Amino acid sequence: MTWNQYARLARQLDELYRDDERQAAGQAAAREAAAAATGSLDARLRMQRQRLEQLSGLLQTPLPAPGPAGPAPVTDPAQALQLARQHADLADAAAAEAEQLAGQPRLLPGTSAPARNLLVYACCALAAVVAQYALLALSGVGHLGTVTILGWVCAGFPLLAWAGGYFAIGALGRPVVGDQSVQRSARLGFAVCFLAMPVAFCAFKVFTGLL
Repeated sequence: MTWNQYARLARQLDELYRDDERQAAGQAAAREAAAAATGSLDARLRMQRQRLEQLSGLLQTPLPAPGPAGPAPVTDPAQALQLARQHADLADAAAAEAEQLAGQPRLLPGTSAPARNLLVYACCALAAVVAQYALLALSGVGHLGTVTILGWVCAGFPLLAWAGGYFAIGALGRPVVGDQSVQRSARLGFAVCFLAMPVAFCAFKVFTGLL
């Protein structure tokens, strides 16, 4: 073997040695990065679990039991971590949506407070109108006097309808989480309930007068 051949083989061995060192360093760096990413993901999942448990307690809904682990077709650690991050992102989005829904009232979520309150007071006024018509029907057979009828029509039924709507809004218009204050629109309810009764009374008199 000549000196030139020996020198060429020595250079090749040195290059192979350096390649092995670079590969080993790259693998070590990849392992360190994977370990750091795994630790970060584990901490994120623990925080996510605490968030879901807190939300479950507020909503009084039990957390679903984790399902059985399915097959794992992914063998690349980096790809597996990326897939785990994607699932964690989906879980965070679902939890944020649940928190947004929990921050809305149980009654007609997504509806503005004035529109929701108007509907509640209108329903209570309608119930009071039905009761008023029953009272007027009883008065037709002589069971009740005029003063009693006018008292219920002008004050009793409107006040009951307004109070029913007021307390219904307080009970069902309060969000589960977040700001617990409730906009009750008391003046709007007062106007709806106290105007509905006289209008219904006049309509009843007009209708019975036409018969």
